[in-house]
Amino acid sequence: MKLKSTLRVYNEAELPAGPGVVKGQSQKQLAGDPKHSTERITVRLASFEPGTHEHLHWHLIEVFYYVMSGKGVLKDVEGKTYEMAPGSVIYAPAVGMPRSGSTLLEQILSSHPEVQGLGETLALSRTFR
Repeated sequence: MKLKSTLRVYNEAELPAGPGVVKGQSQKQLAGDPKHSTERITVRLASFEPGTHEHLHWHLIEVFYYVMSGKGVLKDVEGKTYEMAPGSVIYAPAVGMPRSGSTLLEQILSSHPEVQGLGETLALSRTFR
């Protein structure tokens, strides 16, 4: 059997930035999109203008953040705050198991007129100064 490389190499500077989820944020999709497809990971480079406030939310996948520049404050669901600066790492473990069907189940159940799905619930907030 002959091995074939599946390595993908590209430069982040060549990727277009798109709008983020809140005003003052922009994002670049580095992996996990149709052009750079993956099976198990999504990587985005998010940039925030000073004063931008984003409510973080939970997903059924684990999330990893790394602060490259600037500073901010992260507040967890228990109200504890963390000063964020270059080099800060935030790891949020998965709430459910990836590819377990929980998102599909939620969508099926909430399609019933007497069921209201919660979707992704706000759980954390972060303020960048």
